[in-house]
Amino acid sequence: MSPTPGIHPRPASPLLSSVPATVVMQRLVLKEIDLRSTIAYVRDHPAVIKMVQEGKMDLKPFITGRIALEDLVEQGFDTLINRKDTAVKVLVHP
Repeated sequence: MSPTPGIHPRPASPLLSSVPATVVMQRLVLKEIDLRSTIAYVRDHPAVIKMVQEGKMDLKPFITGRIALEDLVEQGFDTLINRKDTAVKVLVHP
């Protein structure tokens, strides 16, 4: 049996986007399972880090705000939830 009922993964591949999966929707619905996905970039980090180090990429536009740890719930999560179209990163400091 697969680890998640109703989802039957195929063998791993170097390109995950090319790996088809069979989803039994009835099982997901009847068990009220949420199916979510995300995207991950592989082997891009060294090139991006080098660009930042060389001053070729400015990260300031990606920082939506800076908040104190005690304001994380009230301000940080609120910003990311209610401004999800414009908010990118909220930096939290102790």
